[in-house]
Order: sequence, then C-alpha cells, then structure tokens
Amino acid sequence: MLNLAIYSRFRTQIMGVATIFIILCHANENIEHLPDILRRILVYGNYGVDIFLFVSGMGMFYSLNSIKGKNISIHKWLVKSA
Repeated sequence: MLNLAIYSRFRTQIMGVATIFIILCHANENIEHLPDILRRILVYGNYGVDIFLFVSGMGMFYSLNSIKGKNISIHKWLVKSA
C-alpha cells in the first residue's frame, strides 16, 4: 500500500528534486557534446514531470479534504487557491 503520509511530509523537497530533474532533462537537449552515459541518465529527467504532478495533485487533495465540513464552496476554494 502507498504511504501518502511520507510523500506529504516531504512534499516540498520532492517537488524540488522533481524540478531539478525537469531542468536537467531540458539541459540534455541543449548541450550537444555530452558523454553517452550522462545523456542516458539525464533522460530520466522526464519522470520529474510525473513526480511533480503527482505531489501537486496530492497537495490539492489534502487541501480539498480540509474544507470538508466547513461552509466553503469549491468556487471559494478555487479562488483562494489561485
């Protein structure tokens, strides 16, 4: 089973690592003379997008759950989030 508490606890750090992965992935495309092994490692930067979206979605889920039982509409939540 997936332990979401760990991901939630280190959400900011995970998003930072995912951002670095994304930047490295784009650097791979812009640098012409990279060793083959380094180029293969940087290809895994594509997973940074997936990780970033997963952790962001989890944050939104917890944020939406926090308004349960309160007198806050989804519209107000969206305006507050933006």
